[in-house]
Amino acid sequence: MGDLTTAASAPANQTVCNSNKFSLPMAEPKKYIIAPDDSDLSSKTWLTNGRSEHYGHDTAANQAIRERLRQEADRSFQTGVTANESRRSDLAIAAFEQALRGYRKICDLPGMAKVSDALFILYYGQGNYWCAIDFAKKYYEIAKHLNSQKLQQRALSHMGNTYRHLEVHDKARSCMVQSVSLAQEMGKARPLMMALNNLGMVYKHVGQLAEAIDCYSQSLQLSQDLKDLTIEQQVLKNLGNAHHALGNHAQTVAAYDRLLQLDQGRMSTTMKNRILRQISTACCNLGRYRQAIAYSQQRLNLARTLNDPRSIIHVLDALCASCEAIDDFGQALTYHEERLQVALRVQDEVLIRQATVSLKQACMAVGDFDRFIKYMDHAMESI
Repeated sequence: MGDLTTAASAPANQTVCNSNKFSLPMAEPKKYIIAPDDSDLSSKTWLTNGRSEHYGHDTAANQAIRERLRQEADRSFQTGVTANESRRSDLAIAAFEQALRGYRKICDLPGMAKVSDALFILYYGQGNYWCAIDFAKKYYEIAKHLNSQKLQQRALSHMGNTYRHLEVHDKARSCMVQSVSLAQEMGKARPLMMALNNLGMVYKHVGQLAEAIDCYSQSLQLSQDLKDLTIEQQVLKNLGNAHHALGNHAQTVAAYDRLLQLDQGRMSTTMKNRILRQISTACCNLGRYRQAIAYSQQRLNLARTLNDPRSIIHVLDALCASCEAIDDFGQALTYHEERLQVALRVQDEVLIRQATVSLKQACMAVGDFDRFIKYMDHAMESI
């Protein structure tokens, strides 16, 4: 995804949640799993609706009741955490909502905050953005009551990321700008690093690539100052993508090359293949054909490992072009031969014809006509 949202591992199956309707350009959201007496959970007065004045008086009896209710809510919250870690999302939601009801009864705002945050993370991780935005708003409301800049900044990032996924661009940008501003006021490098990256993603999503690159560059510097290699890799990927979209070839190569250097085998094969394809293309555009060949050879190894013949043919075609660009026709001919062999193996007439024509041209370039006739005869027999 590319955004930096502090989230636990999301359950495999998306859970249906319950929410009031929002005025967003999406399909009507589904209902939460919440008891009737908590039907006001989405209203602006929800912070006070759970209050019981019988527990508010400072007596020993009421203090004991409040402590018992807090312990019950704490146990429910921990049950939710354990269930979520076990990818039992329905149980996690039920436990978190029970904890939220308990904390509301005693007006425990910090408790309500951590549950709202947990429910946001769960729904956001599932891609259930209607429910996620509702709990992000709750979290923000609590943060304001607690007068906590730290929680407000986090909640604004939650809201900005979710609005981005909902394609409510003005709200996404507004929330992220406020999140960055609060992080700067607090003087906290890590929240600022994450907020800048997320704001960059909002800008890129609406096509403001120059602004996105500026945010990514600042986030990258902070990640390097903090020596956070995991975040640095994520920001480098985003930065490289933005430069690639703008056609900034040198900057694309610099970002992707650093990203590949940092990779310790954690990058998905699909992602690595895409990065290698884009960096090799950028190198060709810069006339750095030998560098392009090195990256394309890595792509070829990936395709061979996956035993993906069509990907192999695509990479071999790129290798042929790069080799011919530096007049290495002998190596280009070797790649042309392999390309034809792979095309014959998949028995695709179009690919065989294309590979045959390319091989003929390569053979003519080096004057090896016997070699061409050999493969041409083989190709004709196989069609």
